[in-house]
Amino acid sequence: MAGDDSTLPLRKFLEGRGYAVKAGDLDSTEVSGIGVQDGMLDCVRRFSHLHNRKISIVGWSLGGIFARELAKIAPDQIRSVISLGSPFGGSPKSTNAWQVYELASGQTVDDVHDVAMSAAPAVPTTAIYSRTDGICAVAKLCRKDLCSVGKH
Repeated sequence: MAGDDSTLPLRKFLEGRGYAVKAGDLDSTEVSGIGVQDGMLDCVRRFSHLHNRKISIVGWSLGGIFARELAKIAPDQIRSVISLGSPFGGSPKSTNAWQVYELASGQTVDDVHDVAMSAAPAVPTTAIYSRTDGICAVAKLCRKDLCSVGKH
């Protein structure tokens, strides 16, 4: 529910290390609209073609969920996905994010929740989150055989 301005420091950091960076070019009023995923997919394809290689996608919150879904659709154009504070595991109501989503979108999470959303894409993924952010359901994201979480 944040605009591209909120990720400007991250984009500047990555640019400073030599990465070609492109903002999502979506404002928070467009996120819940029909066709957003198609627009993002078009952006992925254009950026991959422009640089003549697979790309990595970094997504924050709902953007991380979109990034994972895009990687499922276009694994031939996406090298990896990094999600930051993205609630993709478990029930959508196991976090505090669902209420904000419903208020902003006018939809209920029950109407849009897809069980397959928690399935990992066929590209390398990294999920960065906090135990106390209220957005990610840590117990659902972290299985002992898949990751370790420090005591912070």
